[in-house]
Amino acid sequence: MTEPSGISTQAGRLEPSAAGDQHVTAPAAEPSTPSLAPSGAGDQPFTARLTVHSKPNGFWPLICLAACGVSTWFVGAVHWRPTEYIGNWGTLWPVLAAHWPKGLLYMTAIMGILGMHELGHFWATRRHGISASYPYFLPLPIVPFGTLGAVIGLAEQQANRRQLLDVAVAGPLAGLIIAIPVAWIGLADLPPPQPTPSRGFVLQPPWLLQWMLQWRHPEWAGQPGFPLEILNPWLMAAWVGLWITGLNLLPIGQLDGGHVAYALLGRKAHWLARTLLLAAIAYILVAERYEWVLMTALLCLLGVDHPPTAQDELPLDRKRCLLGWIVAGLPILCFTPQPMFIP
Repeated sequence: MTEPSGISTQAGRLEPSAAGDQHVTAPAAEPSTPSLAPSGAGDQPFTARLTVHSKPNGFWPLICLAACGVSTWFVGAVHWRPTEYIGNWGTLWPVLAAHWPKGLLYMTAIMGILGMHELGHFWATRRHGISASYPYFLPLPIVPFGTLGAVIGLAEQQANRRQLLDVAVAGPLAGLIIAIPVAWIGLADLPPPQPTPSRGFVLQPPWLLQWMLQWRHPEWAGQPGFPLEILNPWLMAAWVGLWITGLNLLPIGQLDGGHVAYALLGRKAHWLARTLLLAAIAYILVAERYEWVLMTALLCLLGVDHPPTAQDELPLDRKRCLLGWIVAGLPILCFTPQPMFIP
């Protein structure tokens, strides 16, 4: 995460902030160097927040963006079976030469969904004057998705409760603006269900995608999921985008869902996160879904409890509460704990 570099003013007193800055009484006509940023609609009157932004470093985000583009292009060109070509370079090059347009289409669709998600976060941080990094896209060419999503470094303790909610919900909602039309286009090219069951991986669609599927293809009703071999780049990108959105909205720690839960519930969100983590561990052990061990360990390492904001006592207005609870319910529509299986 990037460290905040800002000077914040609050009328009437001098005190250190959580990030090591200082709150000082704002003069009447100055300053000229800091930029005036809104502190969020409905904040306490006669309070201004002045923030000096440190310029985010764009070198490594650009490197990660390029690497993620290559990674997603590769898995799309090999039809989401990257591990089958490890060491078989003689077989790989003809496949890439023949199917590079499909890889390019998948790369464009999935990077568009993830990029719009991160752009939503970044826009919200700029609107509120909160220090944040450029997004870091995470390539992983050995899995069928080609990516683990993207992250953005955020100085949470520079944001108050309302601002934290605004930043947290902006990303998922912006990503869905792209993911839902992409899913609709992908479903248009979906062939009829196969008469014989698939012997390879099957993707389990989340509820949102199932509802869209019933609209466009009622003949798919009762099918366990999408066989990997019949998926087109649009539908695969939409499935990955929806699933990553749902995963990221789980109310734990530094995930978007953790931000939303803390903005809505305050410190009560810690008990929700701990309960969910224990339930996830029980699920891993009972269902023997050991592929979730790494993700669970990473969440524990990053911290299960959300850190405090700059102003926890600031109440949320009704619009923010409604929007926050709507976004908090999105994992029910977008996430499935068993994304891939072999029937």
